[in-house]
Amino acid sequence: MTAPNAELAYAVLDRIDADPESWDQTIWSCNTTACFAGHAVQLSGGILDYELVVEGPGDLGGRSVEEAAYRVLGISADASWLHDGNDWLFAQDNDREDLGRLVAEIFGPRPEAAS
Repeated sequence: MTAPNAELAYAVLDRIDADPESWDQTIWSCNTTACFAGHAVQLSGGILDYELVVEGPGDLGGRSVEEAAYRVLGISADASWLHDGNDWLFAQDNDREDLGRLVAEIFGPRPEAAS
């Protein structure tokens, strides 16, 4: 597993903030709107068709959105669960506040912008 990609995780939050209409955490099958996982894959160059990545950099093509998101975010499925399995980064009932808290706990503070 690669190092956690905090830059991408925070870029997903920024994208959700900039265009909240493009985000729907309750929809796992990404198409016109996407959950946190779908946005992570899209920002990494993946093209989604509902629950699958149909094209993408490296070996993302043909993977599920969930599996591809773990890869581009550089985390394992286990790392996406917090508090004894009660909080999951990709949970359908997460609101924007939940996502911000989970990203901070999983990925640490927002990386400083390169100057």
